[in-house]
Amino acid sequence: MLNVFTLYRVPPDPTRAQAIQVVHSAHALARRGHHVWLLVDGDYTVWGAGPLETYGLSWVPSLKVIRLGRNPLGSLQYRAAFLRWLRFGPGKKVVIARSKRHAREALRWCSGRFHLVVEAHEVDSLLAVERGEEEQRCRALERDVFMGACGVLANAPGTAHLLQQTWQEGLPPVRVVHNATSADRVRQPTEDGHGYVVMGSALPGKDLATVARAAAVCSEPISLIGPRGALDGELTRLSEGRLRLCPPIGYHAVPDRLAEARAVILPLGDGLFGEHITSPLKLWDYLVCGRPVVAADTQAIRNIGVERIARYSVGSAEGLLHALSASQETSCPVPPYCRTWDVRAEEVEAFLTEVAP
Repeated sequence: MLNVFTLYRVPPDPTRAQAIQVVHSAHALARRGHHVWLLVDGDYTVWGAGPLETYGLSWVPSLKVIRLGRNPLGSLQYRAAFLRWLRFGPGKKVVIARSKRHAREALRWCSGRFHLVVEAHEVDSLLAVERGEEEQRCRALERDVFMGACGVLANAPGTAHLLQQTWQEGLPPVRVVHNATSADRVRQPTEDGHGYVVMGSALPGKDLATVARAAAVCSEPISLIGPRGALDGELTRLSEGRLRLCPPIGYHAVPDRLAEARAVILPLGDGLFGEHITSPLKLWDYLVCGRPVVAADTQAIRNIGVERIARYSVGSAEGLLHALSASQETSCPVPPYCRTWDVRAEEVEAFLTEVAP
């Protein structure tokens, strides 16, 4: 049995991919019989009864959920909870750090008292170079954390490759563990859908401009569902007002909304994020919605290894429209490809057992 501390403050935004991933991962590990501590920023107006209830997850006796107050009280509670976890509880003590900054702090406080496994969804130093920023601070953070870690959980093969290429001898063992979804999110629609859907935030690097240009001439409406941002004006201009910019919807509403579409779209750009270091959480929901999936043809998508994803060239609105049209030749419903959180937890458990002696 493992005694796991999730070194990450889950943000008070139930629609945020990081919050979804961390909460479900912790819950799935606890379901396998491990003791797991999970710390959640406690904005009661957002979480309501609690993060487990928000996602429809059942209570697990071995999962300890601690709701933190607002800063600076929340930061003090965070540190106190970590020290309390170190002093009490059975089993081998393993920290899974989603935050490298928090991992470095923990190593400075309590080095040698726990096994550290870093969950890496990015290569900070390379992203800094891509943005034209100073990389030395990021490299120092990565060096300190990786030197103190016994293993790295990478979200994608591209992330693992870039970490190994960047750090070579200074990196502990790395295991690729993709994201997942829940079996109860599988849908099998029996009627034709209407329009196309892109789910997620409007952030640079996702090549939403291509979606907007396609929307300007597409015979079906395209909806972008997610938090609104600074790109809205440009997307409206490129689509000549035809791209539907919709607010985010609740986690429980996502599967039914996806199942209403004719197809779902996953746009990505050609930078580090789109080509190498993403394993999009929404893709796993896309693959169980019963509709055709159309995604940008990047190495990151190819690495996932799911054959039935229709792909188009990054930056090509014409290619996207062609892929959407071709996707309608697929019979409805589309057989689901369901990778569950329980499967992911089994993979994480095997790695933790291997690297934490």
